[in-house]
Amino acid sequence: MPETKKCPFCAEEILFEAIKCKHCGCNLDKHYKESLGAKKLFSFGANANKIDSSVQPTVPIDPGKLKKTFNSVLLVVSVIFLMGCLIAIINPQHIDSTDTATKTLKNDDIEPDNIKLMGCAIDGVKKILKSPSSAKFPSRMFDVADFKIKKIKIGEYSVSSYVDAQNSFGAMIRTYYTCSIIAFDNTSDCYASCELSE
Repeated sequence: MPETKKCPFCAEEILFEAIKCKHCGCNLDKHYKESLGAKKLFSFGANANKIDSSVQPTVPIDPGKLKKTFNSVLLVVSVIFLMGCLIAIINPQHIDSTDTATKTLKNDDIEPDNIKLMGCAIDGVKKILKSPSSAKFPSRMFDVADFKIKKIKIGEYSVSSYVDAQNSFGAMIRTYYTCSIIAFDNTSDCYASCELSE
């Protein structure tokens, strides 16, 4: 067995059993030799044998510990995700207290909303106006009171309101209308038959 070896950092001869170099002061422990490079630790040129104190040696990361940490974080994230899904499924805000959510709904049980009925009436009126592009209807969001909606029977409604539109001479006039609408739910089409009154 050789009595001396070269320091991997400064290349000076040192004893084979040495754990610290007597020339450069570097730790020769196996982990430090693998993780540190001589170029990072030393200055070059006139101060070639001096240690650069601005570079701090890094401790190598144990792959086993890294894998354990990653698995732990993954487990925690998975548990949080599954709890969120479970809460979303069993959220009491989504459970109807009258238990209507569990009954099977038929077409007769689902009624169209007022916005759909108003839209259907507006489309029906535009078809019979002289100048549909000039039509100004009350807002379906803000002027809801200007629309009178009445349920006649299942699937049949009456919608009354007004429209400001140009007549044949180009003058803007207000015309009142009433539409009979057939609509069963929000997914099906609606059919409107409208009449204008002066």
